[in-house]
Amino acid sequence: MHINLELPKLPLSYVKSKYLYIVWKICIKNILSKNITMNFIVDIGVEPSLYYSLPDQHQKKECRLKYDDLSKLVGIGWIEYTIPINIEPNKFDWVQPSITANGPFIDMQIDYVRFMQFERDPIYFPKMGHLLPIYKFHPNILNSKYFLEKETEDLITMEDIINYL
Repeated sequence: MHINLELPKLPLSYVKSKYLYIVWKICIKNILSKNITMNFIVDIGVEPSLYYSLPDQHQKKECRLKYDDLSKLVGIGWIEYTIPINIEPNKFDWVQPSITANGPFIDMQIDYVRFMQFERDPIYFPKMGHLLPIYKFHPNILNSKYFLEKETEDLITMEDIINYL
C-alpha cells in the first residue's frame, strides 16, 4: 500500500526569481518499519499555448528519504524541510508538488508547502510544553498567594462601577 498526497498544479507566472525551492512543514511522529522510503516529487511543466504548438511538456524531479534520514526527524516536532530540487520558473508555467510513502509505516503530519528563493537547512520548531506549568491554572490559587483576603474584599467590582454611573 502506498500513501500519496498530490497537491494541485500551482502557476509560476508570478515568480520573478531565477530558482525556487519547495519547503514542506512536516512533523514525523513515528516510523513503524525500517524499510520505509518517502519520496518528495515535483512535476513541472509548460502549458500548450496559442503561440506555439508544443505538446504539454513536463519534467519530474524526485528526492528520496530512506529510513536513516527519516529516523533523524522522528520526535523532534515540526520542521521546515527544504527539498534539494531547484525549479527554474522562467522555463516552466506550473509546478505540482507531491509526496509518497511506500506503505502505512509512518505517522506524520503536513502543515503547509511553500516556495523559497534559496536552499537552506531544516528549521526546527521547538516543543513548547516545557514552558507551561505542570499544574492546571485555577483562579483561587492567586487569591491566597498574592492578595490578602481582606484586600480582595475591598476591591471594586464591575457592578459597582456600572451602578455608580
